[in-house]
Amino acid sequence: MKIQKRKAFTLLEILVTVALFTFLVAAVYQAFLVGNRSWTSYNYRVSMQRELRWTLYALVKDLREAKEILVTQDDTKSVLSFNKPGSGIIIYTWFKAGDRAQHLLRQEESKERTIAQHVSNLEFIQPSTKEIFVDITVTERPLFAAPLSLNLKQKVKVRI
Repeated sequence: MKIQKRKAFTLLEILVTVALFTFLVAAVYQAFLVGNRSWTSYNYRVSMQRELRWTLYALVKDLREAKEILVTQDDTKSVLSFNKPGSGIIIYTWFKAGDRAQHLLRQEESKERTIAQHVSNLEFIQPSTKEIFVDITVTERPLFAAPLSLNLKQKVKVRI
């Protein structure tokens, strides 16, 4: 009688295969997490840049036609008010603290709207009656990434 050789996996071979597969899956998962965090950070940065540019654009557009500019600042808010021909009095208010902290509001007559929500710093520097500097910083703290901060400065020549 002849004994047949059976082909099968040993327990050791199965354990080694499972261990290698586990390390491979862990490496792929880690690469996925890094890619996901990078994508999230990129999306936050793009949305912040869009918000910052749009905010600065709206401010500069109004300021170019402004007359009688008045800047007031205290511990809780900064206010920029001016007269815009054809529109009347326009008021930009940025809140440093409180319920509407880091919000920039634009008020025209009885209409009020939020221009930006993540403004961490806003400065209006008026060295003369003919020009004003706007310095705005937007900061956002994503859930799984380091805080992102962007800053833009613009010099605006004002009509008199």
